[in-house]
Amino acid sequence: MTVVVLISLILLSLGFAGADEECVYAAVGKTKVIDHDYPGLELLEQSFHLRWTHDSKIVYDNKKDTGQKYQTTKNGSLLLENLQLDNTGTYQATIYDNLGKNMKSTVTRLCVFAPVSKPHLTHNCNGTSVMLRCDVGNPVVVNVVWQHNGNILPGQTLL
Repeated sequence: MTVVVLISLILLSLGFAGADEECVYAAVGKTKVIDHDYPGLELLEQSFHLRWTHDSKIVYDNKKDTGQKYQTTKNGSLLLENLQLDNTGTYQATIYDNLGKNMKSTVTRLCVFAPVSKPHLTHNCNGTSVMLRCDVGNPVVVNVVWQHNGNILPGQTLL
């Protein structure tokens, strides 16, 4: 009974340490559309020049063939299908007018992660304390964040 009470007082959650609020997150194997933040672009038709880069490498250019597998939606947003870990990085959309003048640039940081399997939680109670263990069984690096009363427990996470 003591174990049940102690466990009920501790809130557990999984998270990624160092999570960056500026990242747009997506899982391996999924599809992600990265927007360029220029409403009405499809109305300009071909009078504009749209270029997408991934970590400064051109991955899409509507004025020339880049030989890349990347596609865009009707409005010019970048369509990324079957995401892999190497899709992580900085994507930049640059829109030029018909004279080559930069009209708008938008930068998006994409963070692709491998899904984590369902965690296996165990506990060991020795009278006055309880040890909680979380095993996710993944071969990739996974950081587990423990919380107590909504606050992240740093370090060894001993109460």
